[in-house]
Amino acid sequence: MLLLFGSLGFAQEGWEREHEAGARAAKQARFAEAEKLLLQSEREARRNSETSPLLARSLLDLAEVYRTEGNYGEAQARYEEALKIYTRQSGEDSLQVAEVLNKHAELYKTLNDYAKAEPLLQRSLEIRQRKLPADSGEVAQVQNDLGELYTYRKTGKTSQAESSYRKAVGIFGKTVGGEHPDYANAMEGLALFYSERRQFDLAVPLLQRILEIREKVFGPEHHDVAVSLDEIGLATLQQRQYRSAISSYERSVKIWEKIFGPESEVLSPDLNNLAAAYEGLSNYTAAEPLLQRAVRIDEKALGPTARTWRLICIIWQRCCT
Repeated sequence: MLLLFGSLGFAQEGWEREHEAGARAAKQARFAEAEKLLLQSEREARRNSETSPLLARSLLDLAEVYRTEGNYGEAQARYEEALKIYTRQSGEDSLQVAEVLNKHAELYKTLNDYAKAEPLLQRSLEIRQRKLPADSGEVAQVQNDLGELYTYRKTGKTSQAESSYRKAVGIFGKTVGGEHPDYANAMEGLALFYSERRQFDLAVPLLQRILEIREKVFGPEHHDVAVSLDEIGLATLQQRQYRSAISSYERSVKIWEKIFGPESEVLSPDLNNLAAAYEGLSNYTAAEPLLQRAVRIDEKALGPTARTWRLICIIWQRCCT
């Protein structure tokens, strides 16, 4: 028994080393490194037990990295396995289950499958409201995520969306303060809600404030900073403030290139929007190579049909700007 105990202790020590390093790399947007380390932590956990909470944590954190990278099939499989383990270990109404449900719903939102995302978020909210204080950050996070879903699912629940966002912002403002990334994330939902409704006078100041917080907390070349720049770029592009959009997109492209490499499909939307901003200034010389690069990236990722879709996007943008 002593030998078995020692073996398990050594396995957990190895898991902790790999997992903590992987989680740290993911937080710093070093996703290729995070994936490698978290895969190793998953293997270490499986050596211990196929039903271990350590394995569930590895699966969940690795799923988040895969979702960020756009590897949705691998993410889906790990969310599902993590949910089974936590349900078996802690019960179907545990906070661990609520966390998996919340993050799995984010995958479905990324895939625009809001019909599958909504019940997961509703169940996660119900569990957290029963188990946690009403002003907890975990409750606020689900409120924010539901606000996003109501905004983009086009259900007509406009007032519910805004109410959910405002509840989340209020809770995070009280619990973590106005300089914390969680507060910025909550404001982001509200800002994008206003952008979706073309209330740019309300949206853009919030987006600028979010960018300031993220730059201060994470530094100027972080993944979340690039996301903020994309959001500001799109809002200003829609207002035909082309120079501002160009400034945001040029900077975000550089960040994405550094994180994912110059041929990543993550770059394609930014290159297309950056080209649209140059076209808005009638600078077709600058726009053309950006569009050509976006086509090359899309063809590599999606095949020859990508060129047809890219041309359709170009025609649509020229008609609408």
